[in-house]
Amino acid sequence: MKIRLANYGDAGDLIQAVTEIFSDFWSAAQIEESLRGERTPVFVLEDDAANIRGFLFWRQGVDIDEIDLIAVAPELRRQGWARALWDYALESALSSDVVELELRADNTLAKRFYERLGFRFIRRRRAYYPAAVDALIFQWRSE
Repeated sequence: MKIRLANYGDAGDLIQAVTEIFSDFWSAAQIEESLRGERTPVFVLEDDAANIRGFLFWRQGVDIDEIDLIAVAPELRRQGWARALWDYALESALSSDVVELELRADNTLAKRFYERLGFRFIRRRRAYYPAAVDALIFQWRSE
């Protein structure tokens, strides 16, 4: 397995991976827009056959960076690959001292994962997702 910066040539494989691994809310147009952006690096986790098995969509801001999406294939979860994507992105793309993300309030596994990375809950958006599920906003600060 290796992690690398994605490029526009990865669009088709990345669209397929996002659809298979994380089907909520991300369209092909959104993925392609991120791949084209100057301040929206996308990192991919590839297996030995160059299949995309995980990804992290990053957004560089002026004073706050954001993680738009991070996921790995179900069979690779709880093996450190999401942490490896985070570490790689942090080393490669951090442009501020603060990183924020949002997640569904009912996603307790993601919440625990981000807390282990040092993220802290900062606010809630009521009924943000379908079925009136709240969004939780988390923030990480560099030391």
